Amino acid sequence: YNSLDNGQKMQVHELLTVKAKDTAADVETLKAFLTISEFMISNHSELAEIIRQNRILAYKKLNENNIYQARPAMQMTENAQKINYHSVKFSLFSKDFAGLGFSPIHFLDENSQEIKNVRLLGVNVKSYRLDRPRYGLDLLEIDNLMQSNLLLPAVSWSAKSQFSWQDNFSMNQELYLGYAFNILNNGLFYILLGGNYANYDDFLKKNLENLYLTAGGKIGLKQRLFADCNLRLDYTKKYKNDYRVAELTYSWPDWLGRIEYVNASTAELCKAGLEYLFEMVAFTNRGRISSFKL
Repeated sequence: YNSLDNGQKMQVHELLTVKAKDTAADVETLKAFLTISEFMISNHSELAEIIRQNRILAYKKLNENNIYQARPAMQMTENAQKINYHSVKFSLFSKDFAGLGFSPIHFLDENSQEIKNVRLLGVNVKSYRLDRPRYGLDLLEIDNLMQSNLLLPAVSWSAKSQFSWQDNFSMNQELYLGYAFNILNNGLFYILLGGNYANYDDFLKKNLENLYLTAGGKIGLKQRLFADCNLRLDYTKKYKNDYRVAELTYSWPDWLGRIEYVNASTAELCKAGLEYLFEMVAFTNRGRISSFKL
C-alpha cells in the first residue's frame, strides 16, 4: 500500500468503503486492496459486505488480465515482534560516568515503519568518577510510534515515569501524543506534543534547578540505513530547553548496540550502550516449545 501513489491509495480506500458497480483501478491497486481486505473484514465488520462484493469485482478484473493468486499468504518471520522477559543494559557517557540497568519486563519491536518499546519496573545505577552514584527507578518507559495513513489512522504516543536519587530526590513524568508517517517505506517521521513534570533532565542525565511543569514537542525521523541498522534524528523541546539528538543503533540476535549524541543549548553529551535481551521461553512436559512471539 505504501508504494502506491496518492490516486491509487484513494482508489483502495473507496474499494474498502464504497460498494462499486465497476472498477477502473489498475492491477497494483487491486492487489493492494485484496491484501488489505482480509484485515479490514476481521477488524471492521460493518464494512464486510461492501468489501466482499468489491472483491468479486477485483478478482474478475484480475482474472481477465490472467492474474491469479493475487492475495499473498501472510507469513510470520523470525524478526516478528517478540516479548523479552527482561533486559540488561550497560552504558558509557562522555561526562566521566557509566550506567548499568536492569528491566524485568521488556517488549521491543523496532522495524523501519514502527517503534514499539516498553520497559516496566527498570532499576539502574550511574557511577560518577567525582560524585556519588545516582540510583534510579523507571516505573515505565513506553514508545508506541504507529504509522498513520488514510486507511489505518493511529495515534502515536510516548510516556515515562522516572525517579532517581543523588543527594536529593528527582523525577521525570512525561506524556506525548501525536502522529507518525511512513516515508519511502524505509523511514518513520513523527510529530508529538505533550508535557513534562520534572526536576530531572533525562537527556543530559542531571538535575534541573526546580520542579517544572512544562509543555513540549518532538519532531523526528527514524531511517533504516541497511539491514539491522537504523539512524534516528530528533529535535525535542522540553524542560525549557532545546535538544538535538542523533542516534545510531545496530541489532544482533538478542543484542542491541546504540551510539547517541545529544546537543542542547546548555550542554552536550555522548553515550555508547550495549543491551542484552533475555527472551521468554515457554515449556511443557514435552520440553521446550519455542520462543513466544506475537
